[in-house]
Amino acid sequence: MEKKTSNNSSDNNESAVFEDGKLRSASLDFMVQYLSEANPQDQEIIPAILVCHSTLVETKVFFLKFVEIYKGLSGNKEKQSTLLRNLYLWITLTPEIFVGDFLIETSDFIESLDNEYPKEILSINEKLEFIRGIEKNESTTVLTEALQTTSVTENAKQLEEENEKEKNNKTKKKRNRRKENQFEKPLLPRWVPLRKITLNDLKPLEIARQLTLLQQSIYLKIKRNELVTAKWAKSNLKHLSPNILKYISKYNLISHVFTSWILSSRKKKNRAKILDKCIQIMDICFKWGDFVTTSILKNSLSSKPILRLSNSWDLVSEKKIQTFQRTEEMFSHEKRFWKLRTIHDNTFGKCVPFPGLYLVDLTFITEGNPNDHLDNFNLHKIRLEYRVIESFVCFQTQGKYNFKTIPQIQKLLERTFEGDLEKIFYKSSIELEPQN
Repeated sequence: MEKKTSNNSSDNNESAVFEDGKLRSASLDFMVQYLSEANPQDQEIIPAILVCHSTLVETKVFFLKFVEIYKGLSGNKEKQSTLLRNLYLWITLTPEIFVGDFLIETSDFIESLDNEYPKEILSINEKLEFIRGIEKNESTTVLTEALQTTSVTENAKQLEEENEKEKNNKTKKKRNRRKENQFEKPLLPRWVPLRKITLNDLKPLEIARQLTLLQQSIYLKIKRNELVTAKWAKSNLKHLSPNILKYISKYNLISHVFTSWILSSRKKKNRAKILDKCIQIMDICFKWGDFVTTSILKNSLSSKPILRLSNSWDLVSEKKIQTFQRTEEMFSHEKRFWKLRTIHDNTFGKCVPFPGLYLVDLTFITEGNPNDHLDNFNLHKIRLEYRVIESFVCFQTQGKYNFKTIPQIQKLLERTFEGDLEKIFYKSSIELEPQN
C-alpha cells in the first residue's frame, strides 16, 4: 500500500492510496486532479470515476470540483486539455445526465473557455448540441465530423485500399446477405387476419423473433447511469432507472402471458402441444443469445401451476423434456449462477444478456462495500461497479436482430392481467388436473 499526495500540493485534501499500481482510495480533489493526467498509472479508474462517481459524491459537487481544478491548472495546457478530453468522454458514456440545468451549466462552462483548445471544445459542443436537439424533441442530424487533416494523396490511397477490400469481400458479403434475408420475411398464417391472430396460430420461430425484438428494444435503452448505486432498488432514486424498472415489469408480464396460454386449453393433448411450443421458443431464443426470454419461458414452465400438470407433461417428447431440464440447470442459482455466467462470458455478437446477474452483483457491491477507505473515497468500490456495468452494456454495440417487428403479435405478448395471478393460475391448474 502506498500513500501519495498531489504533485501540486501537500494538502491532505489531495491525498490518495495506491495498491499494486491501482488507485485504491482518494480525496475528491485528488480524484478529479487524476483526470488531468495525460498518462495515468491507473487507466481503468478514469472511466470508472466518470461513470460511477455519484456512488460516492453528488454529480453537481463533482462537476463544481471539476471546474475548480480546471481553472487551477491555468497555464498547464497539457493537463487542461486532458481534462477537457475526459469531459468529452464523460458526456459520451453518460449523456443521459447532461440534461436540464446540468446541460446549461456544462454549456456555460464551455462557453467561458478561451479558444486555446479548439478541437476539444468543438467535440464537446457537438455532443451538447446533439443532446439539446433530443431534449427539445427536434429531429437531429448525424453529428458533424471533426475536421480531417488527411491529405488528398492519403485519401486516394485509402479509397484504393477500400475498393480492393470490397472486391475481395464481395462473395462473403453476398453470403452474409442471404443469411440475413432469410429472417426478414415473417412467418404468418395466411388463413387468419393479423387483427384476429392468436398465439396458437403462430409458429414458435415467429413468436421467438417477436419476443427477442421486445427484449432487445428494452435492453438497448438501458443507460449506464441507471445501473449506478443500485438506483432501481431505492424508493427515492428508482425513477432514475426507468428502463430497468420496465425490464422487471415486462419480465413478469410476459411470464404471465405464457402461463395463461398453457392453462387456456381444456384438453391435455392441446396443453402438451403448447408446452412443446414453449420449449421450442425457449431453445430458439437461447441459441440466439436472448437469455432474458429464455429465462422468462423457463420460469413460466417451472412455475407451480404449470409444473404440476403431470398428465400434460407426460405427452411431451423426451427430447423436449431434456431441453427444458438442461435450461433449468443453466439457470441454476448454484454458486451465484456460475453456469449462466460462463455462458455470458463466452457469448460474442448479438445478445440480450440476463440483467438479473448484473443487478445482483451491483446490489452486492453497493451494499457490501463502504463509501470510504482510510478517510478517503473508496475507489475500489466504483471500480468493481464500473466493471459490472460495462460487462452488461457491452452487447449494446453488437447490432440489432434482423427480424421484422409485427405490432399485432407483440401486443399479444404484452397482454396485461388483473388480480392475484398466483392464486388465479393455481386454481385453473387444479381445475384442469385435480390433485390425486
